Order: sequence, then C-alpha cells, then structure tokens
Amino acid sequence: MSWRLAPVLALLLPIGSGCDEKPKPLPAASTKPAPSAAPKPSAKPLPSAKSAETEEPDAAARVLGDAGVLGDLNDVGPAAPATASERGVVLITKDDRVVLAPLAKKGGALDPVKEPAAAFTLARGPAVAGAHAYWVSKGRLVRRAIAGGPLEDLSAHARTSTRVSAVAATSEHPAAAAFIGDPAQSDGGLVARLWVEGAAPMVLTPEGSAASTVSLVDTGDELIALSLEGRTGMTPVHARRITFDDKTPKLEEDVVVWVGGPAQPLTEIAGGTTGMGDVWALLPMERDITHFGLAQIHVGADPKMGAPVTWRAFPNGLDPAPLATAKACGETQAIYARPSEARPHAPQELHLTEIGTDGLGPAAVIARGSAFANVSVAAIPGGTLVSYVADFRTWARVVRCSSTATKK
Repeated sequence: MSWRLAPVLALLLPIGSGCDEKPKPLPAASTKPAPSAAPKPSAKPLPSAKSAETEEPDAAARVLGDAGVLGDLNDVGPAAPATASERGVVLITKDDRVVLAPLAKKGGALDPVKEPAAAFTLARGPAVAGAHAYWVSKGRLVRRAIAGGPLEDLSAHARTSTRVSAVAATSEHPAAAAFIGDPAQSDGGLVARLWVEGAAPMVLTPEGSAASTVSLVDTGDELIALSLEGRTGMTPVHARRITFDDKTPKLEEDVVVWVGGPAQPLTEIAGGTTGMGDVWALLPMERDITHFGLAQIHVGADPKMGAPVTWRAFPNGLDPAPLATAKACGETQAIYARPSEARPHAPQELHLTEIGTDGLGPAAVIARGSAFANVSVAAIPGGTLVSYVADFRTWARVVRCSSTATKK
C-alpha cells in the first residue's frame, strides 16, 4: 500500500499570510521517528459489545491565510524531539538537556536555538506539563525543569523511543505521567505504566493485555488513561479512570471501549475533553484494507464498552500519522497530519481543529510539507503555539484565537 512508504519530497510548502514564502534548502537528514516495538498479541478474550461506527461527510478544510489569525513561520532549529509549550518550543538533546526556543511576549516570534544538528537525534518529543518536560531516556522515565536544574529519574522499565503523556499538578491531584514500559517479566509484552508524584509507579495495563501507546486526560478531579493494544488483526482501545483520595491515586476498572482494525508500530493515541469530564480519544488508523482515517471515539465521563466511533476519512493512509491535543483558546484543540490527496507520495497537510460535543469540528490547514513529525499545540496568551518537525527542521507558528474565544 502506498501509505506504508515514507514520503521523500524536497521542499517545505508553508502557508503564508497572503503571499508565497520562499522554500528553504534542506540538509541531508531523515525525519522519520525511531520505531517502537508493537506489543505481543494478548491472550485475553475481547469484549463482545459492538460500537456504532459512522463516517463524517466529506468537507474541505479551509486555509488560514489571514495575517490576523496565522502568525509568521519560525525556523526553530534542526529536526529534534520538540514540543510546544506556553514558554516556546522545548527541545531535548542527545545528552538529556532541555533547550528552549523562547516565545517573544509580543508578535509571535521565537528565537531559534543555537545547538547544531549533531546535538539532537530525531525521536518523539517530550511531554510538557507545568514547569517540567518528561521523556524516556536509557530505559527510564525522566524529567527536567524547563528553566534548568537536575535530571530527575522517576521510574524504571520505560520503553525507549516511546512517547510520554503528562499532566501538571493541580489542587485535585499531583503531577502524573503515563508511559509505555517493559514488564518485570522478560517474556511479557509491553504495558502502560503510571507515575504519580509522591506514589510508587503503577501498571495501568491489566494482566493478560498489552499496550503500545498511552495518553493521559485530565478531567478536573480525576484522570483517564487511554491506551492502544496494537495488533496486526484487531486493536483494542482501553480506558481507565484514575481517582484520587487525599492525592493518593486509585486505579478503577479497565474498560475496552472499542476494538478497531490493524494498527502499525508507529500508531499513537491522543485524548481530550470537552468539559464536564466528557472524554474523546483520537486514533489515526486503517478502517479496513482500503480505507484509512481518524477515528473519534466518544469515551465519555464514565468509560463503557461499545463507545460510539465517528470516522474522519483521509484520502490515503499515513504511517506515522502524528497528532496532538491541548487546551487553548477556551477549547480543546487537536492537530493532525494527513495526505493532501490520494496519490502516492502526495504532500501532507497539517490540520487544526477543535473537539466539541459531537467530536471534531471543521478543520483549518496551517502548514504543508512532505512529511510531519512531533506535532504539538500549546496555549499561549491570546492564541495557540503550534510546533512540528518537517523536512529536516523544527518549525513553529502562532495561531491567534478568534474574536469569540477569549480564554487562554
């Protein structure tokens, strides 16, 4: 299938504000993220509850060409593990240093990093939550303050080259991070693990199951962990509530909310909430042998089997198919890459949208390129900071809130 082949084009095609931007020369490097191993097939029987699946009507994404909404494109630096934050773009070096491309207080400009390309290796970007960046290094979950400080070793048994999902401490719960880890048994599959500040690390994945990617959603007074048990046949999506009693975490029952088709080793899940604890899981994957799209799984506030699923069709498949979510402009925003058309090796588009009560809203194209990696969004005063890796560089731009969205 054509989508299994990594696109190799030469030029970034950023969307400007009313005029064409000049393409930039590219160094000879690869933007393909390091692969992660798929979990071993689970022997646990799948639930019999079926999900109702529907497909969105085709709708063309609009292009954000208005200079009042879409800020200038910033060349942050070499391709790197990079993530947007309220302070700017956070990058992680090979030797576990945190490098910040700071965001100016006004104007949406970022100062590029001074580190050479040799300082970075392209891997999944860190999770940024509160004052810290979280990532996996040498088989351990670690974090470091963005402003500087010692490297904190949080947990062992973390799977190298997998992504961390983290939430900041609030009045309701401590800081927490979910990650993919190797089990204590040498012959077991991959599992989702949970670190909560002040508590011993916990295994999120129930016995007899596995996990290849995990996302942590903050619903206010509790958390919901969404994980994917990637298989080449059928792929279960798990949801598990994490409640707190005097800041002490408690794992509620694990629920398989949906069983999808085959997943790829680079497939990742992302989650978000529309308020009142109403949770959605987003998952780009094959719908069947000839169709690919973004599955919107309505997990709700109380996860149950047979969650309804709505598909946003892509014109072709994509692997990897990066996506991310964040609370910004008073809404939960989602960003995802998709092919611009069905032909093999077609350029990709980066779409920005919001998660509403009925799932994803209309999308806007904010960038085009040959291939995207490490896409991320973060709230900043009056707008959203978007960061992504494409065509061997790390880029960022500001998307300002509309006049009807005034919240951060």
